[in-house]
Amino acid sequence: MTDAVAAGPWPRNATFDGTGLTIAGVPAAELAHRFDTPLLVVDEDDLRSRCRLVRATFPRACYAVKAFTSHSVVRIAIDEGLDLLAATGGEVEACLRAGAPASGVVFHGNAKTDDEIGLALDAGIGLVIADGLDELRRLDVAARERDRAQPVLLRVVPEVEVRTHEAIATGHDASKFGTALPAALDVMRAAEAMRGVRLDGVQAHVGSQVLDVEPFLRTLDTLVELAGRAKQAAGIVVGTIDIGGGFGVRYVDEHGFPIDVLGRALLARLAEGAERWAIEVPELLVEPGRWLVPTPASRCIESSRRRPWRAGDACSPSTAA
Repeated sequence: MTDAVAAGPWPRNATFDGTGLTIAGVPAAELAHRFDTPLLVVDEDDLRSRCRLVRATFPRACYAVKAFTSHSVVRIAIDEGLDLLAATGGEVEACLRAGAPASGVVFHGNAKTDDEIGLALDAGIGLVIADGLDELRRLDVAARERDRAQPVLLRVVPEVEVRTHEAIATGHDASKFGTALPAALDVMRAAEAMRGVRLDGVQAHVGSQVLDVEPFLRTLDTLVELAGRAKQAAGIVVGTIDIGGGFGVRYVDEHGFPIDVLGRALLARLAEGAERWAIEVPELLVEPGRWLVPTPASRCIESSRRRPWRAGDACSPSTAA
């Protein structure tokens, strides 16, 4: 592979030489001729290898389907042992239509409608990430109407700054997403008192396209400390700590994100923190999206005979195996 290809967001089976771009042995020009353009091409072998690395590195991982909500990609993630993270009711439905078990779908988002909450509960979604007390109260009412207790994680603002674009930084103290850290313990106490909610743990998300390991370690430290304080002050057991996703990818000259290094560092830090706070080691959950499917976010194949774009044409996935 030439440096020009290797430096960009290309799958590992892409090559570029005098004949042009080839993806997993299939010439891009041939794909463009067959399917027309714009066209997104996913290297299935590359995707599966990334899923397997994530699955081997972390105790639990959810593919954030907003990265590429293709039924084929969702099925591959399921096949490789990942759960799914949906940000809207439409994404929940897409996961279910792709064949995902409802128990393996995690539903988050800071503006869930009552209809979306009802959809999640009726489908039997495994986990809901709630942004705050108002959403927990709405979940509680809806779940009790259905005679069930919905497992939830509380999203917390970890007050961690990251080096990324300000529009996609979500962990700082001015973030609109999640519960402010000083209020988190009181909200956790309130959740514990709700019959329609089962508080399983806490979650945080510092932002997107994060290329450094350190912000995730600081986020983990914050959540472990919160778990320790919750146990000491209120007897609340935090069984799951979700540090979110946002693992960056290489577009032009960025360095690659070391998933394996992050995994080892997080698990070691989690064990140390749990010992320090005298709590059982929570399950670690991560939410990679962009890192698993960098290809759809990178390039569309453009042919010299490109016709005008029509609704429904863009992002039509083809898999080059």
